Amino acid sequence: MGLDELGTPAVRRLEPDDVARLWPVPGVSDQKYTRGVLGVVAGTPTFPGAAVLAVTAAVRAGAGMVRYRGPDDVARVVVSARPEAVPAEGRVQAWALGSGVPAAGERSGLRDGASERDTGSGADAGQHERIRYALAVACGELAQDAWDASAGPRPACVVDAGALSLLPATCPPSVVLTPHAGELATLLRARGADVDRDGVEAEPLRWARTAHELTGATVLLKGSATVVVGPEGAWSQADGPAWLATAGSGDVLTGLLGALLAAYGERVVREPGLAAELAAAAATVHGAAAVRANPGGPVAAMDVAEAVPGVVAELLRG
Repeated sequence: MGLDELGTPAVRRLEPDDVARLWPVPGVSDQKYTRGVLGVVAGTPTFPGAAVLAVTAAVRAGAGMVRYRGPDDVARVVVSARPEAVPAEGRVQAWALGSGVPAAGERSGLRDGASERDTGSGADAGQHERIRYALAVACGELAQDAWDASAGPRPACVVDAGALSLLPATCPPSVVLTPHAGELATLLRARGADVDRDGVEAEPLRWARTAHELTGATVLLKGSATVVVGPEGAWSQADGPAWLATAGSGDVLTGLLGALLAAYGERVVREPGLAAELAAAAATVHGAAAVRANPGGPVAAMDVAEAVPGVVAELLRG
């Protein structure tokens, strides 16, 4: 049998040259707005670190600008860690949503001894409202002129952690879900599937495809091998060490992928399969950054974020 008779592979893998081809490189006429503006809705007063990690990763991945949206006390922490971040409303080409935000109905975001009445906005500190708004725009449920006629085309977005519980019934492929196995099982059960975390871990490709079919979104299932499923196929990337299974690493991936989506802007919305390729590229850089941060040993999430520029430079040189 010849290679041309084998048909479409079940999964594909991006090699370093593929990632270099996909990575956005600014030209001499670019400025911060044309390079991509990412909006980040992440973190709560209880979990401000998630916002810092997501914003840092987006900055280190080369976003033209990162706008942070969240409670004032978290915004102060973010700007203190990343003075490049802009804690203000404005035009964005993509959103990174949900890192460090509790799922709808969870109370784990409350400080010890606090109640929802005490905090005013509840465990999510108003982040759920901001996420719902961004998702409504990204999924076409809110007309452009209803939110800001000057804001340009509908944005793409990354949906992580607590934002997964706020998804509308259907999404376009320019919406990228980034669950781990437990979160994917929860999402699938809410849509009628009979599966638990163990089942997802046993058959990641099957259940990532099911999630794509049920939601319409591109799905990046995190794990030792990251599986990405979109309307034009599936990718599997296994570039990171087991040390990458550490708190905050998912927040870094969210910011990194958000920066990529923002750089491509409306192309991600126009080209249904592009989001999956960019998600696979982000997973590759994320894993390689963990290796670069401390080859053969433990890494912290911030170390991974700080290693991203060197990984990108090496890919582009190669």
